[in-house]
Amino acid sequence: IDDRVRLVESLRVQRELLDSTIDALGEGVAVVDRFGRIETANATFSRLVDVPVAQLVDRSVFDPPWTCRDHDGAAIGAESTAPVIALRSGGPARTDLCQVLGNGRTRDAAEPVWLRVSCEPLRDASGGIDGAVVTLADLTATRQAETRLLELERTDTLTGLGSRAHVTAVLQAAVDEGDRHDGSRVGVLHIDLDGFRSINDTFGTTVGDQVLSIIGERLAD
Repeated sequence: IDDRVRLVESLRVQRELLDSTIDALGEGVAVVDRFGRIETANATFSRLVDVPVAQLVDRSVFDPPWTCRDHDGAAIGAESTAPVIALRSGGPARTDLCQVLGNGRTRDAAEPVWLRVSCEPLRDASGGIDGAVVTLADLTATRQAETRLLELERTDTLTGLGSRAHVTAVLQAAVDEGDRHDGSRVGVLHIDLDGFRSINDTFGTTVGDQVLSIIGERLAD
């Protein structure tokens, strides 16, 4: 009996150590059985999908309590997600970028997190599929930085209007579209500020920048 008690205690300690290690990984981790049923998930996984751990356990990745969406916000069907693909194919699968909206627990639907979803099958002694490990890597900060960089590239910081590069790209796209449709024409409105140089020469570039900023606001309206 003493040996049995010590074995149970040893297994309990090992399980607690494993759970602590998984929680400390910094990525969302969930283990599913061969039928896709979630057996366990760490706190990070719960936070990223915005579903309590208790509501994740025993749910199926074939009908998950969260929804992955693509770049445009369209829902990704369960059959196209990494966990289901891995369980179906028996090989590793990954979705490089998807977004999961909030469920109102820790964030609302207007606050998506951007994730890379990876799934690695687990095999039994005979080599058959015995389950899988699903990992979620939070790419939200990277995605936000890329979006901000794109905004800076597309926007003139002084006037808030489109940058030269952005206007050129839009104009080129319009010309290309016109070429694909015979008879279509593209018009460009060019505005010249008469006497603007004298403002800089007389009042300085600070005032000149203020004038450009005001003009930008009026054009935006």
